[in-house]
Amino acid sequence: MLKDSTKAANGSSLKSGDLFASIDEDFDPYEKYKNLTDLTMSELLSLEKKSLGYYLSGHPVDAIGGKIEKLRSRKIGDITNDIKKASLVCLINSARQIKDRKGNPLTFINFDDGSGVMDGVVASDTLETCHGILKEGSILILKGTIELDDYKSKDLGDAMYRMRVREVHSLDTELERKVREVMINIEKSDLSSLDALSEKLGEIKDDFWAHGSCQLNIKVKTGKSEVIISAGEKFKFPPTLINLTYLEEIFGTNALEI
Repeated sequence: MLKDSTKAANGSSLKSGDLFASIDEDFDPYEKYKNLTDLTMSELLSLEKKSLGYYLSGHPVDAIGGKIEKLRSRKIGDITNDIKKASLVCLINSARQIKDRKGNPLTFINFDDGSGVMDGVVASDTLETCHGILKEGSILILKGTIELDDYKSKDLGDAMYRMRVREVHSLDTELERKVREVMINIEKSDLSSLDALSEKLGEIKDDFWAHGSCQLNIKVKTGKSEVIISAGEKFKFPPTLINLTYLEEIFGTNALEI
């Protein structure tokens, strides 16, 4: 290498890898990374869990908070003695199945949403409809009755609650059932005009709009006036978590109002 470096200084071509010769000024080591897009928070957290075994940068439920507000009645941290029923969006931490006295399967689950942790009991009749999705690491909608967990409350010296789970649904199932309209707020996006928005819409492939039930609307402000424009029947899409994330990537996270 030292000999090659001397040759380089004399204008000779290098024969082997040289750690000491001067680097071409036009060489850009980051060239191949220029077109990469940033990871979404959900993608980042997923990779953290796989590599580290835990979430470092946040909580998966918080990462999708803007998309799930219509799916839950409250957060775990907001539950009080007055709450008898609730619809929660939670990360399943563990699921353990046993059999009750009659021999029917009974599943005990532990879950959290970033604001608190709870235990739940899923009876056999409910389990029949959700056994395929009730898995550790899944984010699901849990609906049921809330009761005070006396044992944990005494043990921890604070009010702790548990849920008798009556329904378990996937996020996409509930999103498609409850989300009928999605708004793009041009003022909060990187777009400067309706023409720019039209260009972006034109870049989306036609199959994205196939079998759609959710209407896309556009919010425009001109001075003190605010106008809501429907994008039309052509621009309806299935409001799945993947599709909503895709629209956020195109128009901006803050621009999408669900």
